[in-house]
Amino acid sequence: MKSSFNQFIQKTYDGRVIDPSYVRFRGMKSIVINVASECGYTDNNYKDIFEFATKMKDKVSIYLYPSNDFGGQEPKSEEEIAKFCDKYGVLDLYPTVKLMNKISVKDSELFQYLQYDNNLTQEGVNCEVTWNFQKFLINTDGSLWGYLYPEELLTNQKNIEEWCNNMEIIKEY
Repeated sequence: MKSSFNQFIQKTYDGRVIDPSYVRFRGMKSIVINVASECGYTDNNYKDIFEFATKMKDKVSIYLYPSNDFGGQEPKSEEEIAKFCDKYGVLDLYPTVKLMNKISVKDSELFQYLQYDNNLTQEGVNCEVTWNFQKFLINTDGSLWGYLYPEELLTNQKNIEEWCNNMEIIKEY
C-alpha cells in the first residue's frame, strides 16, 4: 500500500508520465483537484486555478483530474476536456498545471489514498470527496496538509498562500 502522494506515478491526458518524486518537483507543494466541465462550480474554479497558478507557479504543482462521478458532469472525452480547459488558459501553465487522465474518483488508487488512507484520516479527519472541485493540498514529502471543499477557492485562502511560500526541502534518501 502506498503511503505518500509522491509514490503515485501519473499520466497526463496527452500521455506524459509524471512522477511527483522527481527532483524537479521536490520543494514544491502539490494540489490535486477533481474537475468537471459541466458543474456549477466550473467557471469560478477554473478562473481561480488560473489566477492561483500564475501567482504561485514556482511553488506549486497542480494536478487536474477530470471525473464523471458526480452528477455525470464530465461526459466529454479527454480531447474535448483539453479544448474546454484551454479557454481558461490553464493548459498554457504547464508544467505548473497538469491536466491528467480522466478517471473515476471512486475507483482511483490515488483518490483512495487521498480520501481514506492518508495521514489526516488516520487522525480522524473526513476527507471523502462528495462533489467536483474538491482540492487536496499536499506537502513536499507527499503527506496531506489539508483540503478544500468545492466552493472554497484557492485565492480566498490566505493560509494556503502562506503554506505554498513555506518552502520545504526534501532530503535525498
